Amino acid sequence: MANENNKIKLLLLWDILSKNTDENHAMNAERIFYAIKQYCCKIES
Repeated sequence: MANENNKIKLLLLWDILSKNTDENHAMNAERIFYAIKQYCCKIES
């Protein structure tokens, strides 16, 4: 079960980074954290 949770977390991170970054536009930790919070709120509602 823990392995499945890690896969889900990695896929979530990959999704956020692939949609919001490119070679010229990075995301800092604060923006990544905010994006994860936004994504989790969408899942819960």
